[in-house]
Amino acid sequence: MTLQSFPDDDLVCTAAEPWFIHKTGIIRQSAGLFISKLAAHTDEFILIDLFAGSGFYTIGNKKERYAGIALELMRAGLPFNRWILCERDKNSAHALRVRTRRFFRDKQVLILEDALRILPEKLSWYIPRSSRRHRVSALCIVDSFSFEFPFEFVVQTLPLGINFIIPFTFCLNDQHNWQFYLHEQRDKLERYLGRSSKGTKLETVTDNRNFYKHLVRLYHQEMLMQGIGGSLSVHSLDSGLMELPSYYVGMFTAIPAVRNVQREVQQQMFTQFTLFDTP
Repeated sequence: MTLQSFPDDDLVCTAAEPWFIHKTGIIRQSAGLFISKLAAHTDEFILIDLFAGSGFYTIGNKKERYAGIALELMRAGLPFNRWILCERDKNSAHALRVRTRRFFRDKQVLILEDALRILPEKLSWYIPRSSRRHRVSALCIVDSFSFEFPFEFVVQTLPLGINFIIPFTFCLNDQHNWQFYLHEQRDKLERYLGRSSKGTKLETVTDNRNFYKHLVRLYHQEMLMQGIGGSLSVHSLDSGLMELPSYYVGMFTAIPAVRNVQREVQQQMFTQFTLFDTP
């Protein structure tokens, strides 16, 4: 998975913690199951990465370079017909454009630098509607490590039939704790959830672990309210930025055939523990 064979291009890379490698593997596995379950009924697969970054990540003092999620899926040979990579930072978008052209010239890649509020309309230009003669399956990866992804995006893209893989990962530690998000960052948190936090169990939490558990549960409920079902997998975590023993990854879809993908990922990885109640 390391990109040591790729020459140094002196372009920007994103720093990450070691567990990022494991998370990338989980998303790769989820995307592979998504394709295998729909391959017999799909003519065109489209991959959207809403927070694609620069394409490369560095980990630790050795500065070894690893593929970002989209580039790792390309490297793994997953048969997406089109790749829509979104990145709003100009330096990162430039690096991403150079790297995809250099190392994945055979892929049909579109890089968008538009603000998130513009993307739902922009994506409607590039994601064709399914018909009897041409069936399209679009998979969107949302890995921002923040609350920058507004739930309104899900609502606005409902007509496009997009499926989502969402790792529930963000800074959660002594400094950026449950109180920080419920008070100083309440507006951003509520845009992420697509609802007010008032009257929910978030108001009763007294620690980071319960804040996280109830947040994931509320998000899952909001997806169900939009007619989007899904499943969750839980994975161990060793992070200085997100100080929890484990984190969730969700697959959200209106397609019954792929609704349980994350449960299958869980089974395949032989994860035998649940440190939280399942939301």
